[in-house]
Amino acid sequence: MIYAIAAFLGLATVVIGRHAFRIGAALNVLDYPDPIGGRKRHMRVTPLVGGIATLSPTLLTGLIWLFWADILAPPHYIMLATVIAATALLLLLGYLDDRLHLAPTARLLATMIIFGLAAAATPGLRLDFLHFSFMPHAFFIDAWGGIFTVICLTGLSNAVNMADGKNGLVIGLSLVWLALLAL
Repeated sequence: MIYAIAAFLGLATVVIGRHAFRIGAALNVLDYPDPIGGRKRHMRVTPLVGGIATLSPTLLTGLIWLFWADILAPPHYIMLATVIAATALLLLLGYLDDRLHLAPTARLLATMIIFGLAAAATPGLRLDFLHFSFMPHAFFIDAWGGIFTVICLTGLSNAVNMADGKNGLVIGLSLVWLALLAL
């Protein structure tokens, strides 16, 4: 089952990627190169659909899992629904940013609100303690867990946004990060 899901995600991402220019044009999210000396150094018009290519299939897979809710216990069902909702809102925020060029403070605040709502709605998403291999006991952050979670997720989201700019860079970084987390 997991291999079928992975194959679907990969195939859907490739299909969206192959039609990136048409999708970008239809959604009006094309990035044009700057004149000589500008920040945008790409040579041709580039579609800004990386988030759509990676998150749309993932959201669809999550929705399919929600319909098979009998395999999920109620707390996990709620957590998955919260993650799907937050991911959809972040995808919408990214689209609006690409389309309307939102101010960084507005994007940062919106990201923090989305993660804050997700952490408040689902206690299982909050970091309540940290355990480091060099410490004998876990470090409990209790009441600060929600705030710490929002700061961490917002930081990760902004790190990904700042790394974005070269085609494929974020996907490569994400794969390396996931591989390191899997160790």
